Amino acid sequence: MTGSLKTSQRALVVMLRGHTFAVDVSYVRGVVPVAEIASLPGAGTGLHGLIAARGTVLPLVNLAALLELPPGSAPAQAVLLESGTDLFALAVNEVLEFANLPVETPQPLSLLTPAHLGGREAQLIHPPALLAALLDPTLPPTVLRPSA
Repeated sequence: MTGSLKTSQRALVVMLRGHTFAVDVSYVRGVVPVAEIASLPGAGTGLHGLIAARGTVLPLVNLAALLELPPGSAPAQAVLLESGTDLFALAVNEVLEFANLPVETPQPLSLLTPAHLGGREAQLIHPPALLAALLDPTLPPTVLRPSA
C-alpha cells in the first residue's frame, strides 16, 4: 500500500481587529466566550489577564498587543490552545470557519506565516512560537507583525 502525501492541513480561521488569522486545528482544544477577564499584575502587554474556561484558569494571550495592531473592540471569544504541556487561550473578535490550508515548509522561529485560504489571505499562527514570544520580551516587533 502506498502512503499519500499530506497536501493540506485543517485550520480554525479567526478575525482579530480586522486581520484574518488561522491556527492548525491540532493545537485547538475549543472556543469559549470571554465573559470576564481577571487582571494579572505585572503580566505585560502580551496577556489580557486570566479567564475561567472548562473548570480551569487560563492565561488569555493578547495577540493584538504583541503585533501592535491598532486599538479595537474587546475580545468576544477565546480559542483554547495546547502546545506541549501548556494550555492557554488566544483572544479573538470572531471565529469564522474551518478551512484547509496548503502544507508549506514550517518556519519554527516565526510566529506568523502567510497562508492562502482560497481567495482570502491570512496569517497562520504557530502556538509554540507564540509562547516563546510571550516568554521573550526582547523579540523585535518586526518579527511578530503580520506582513502587509
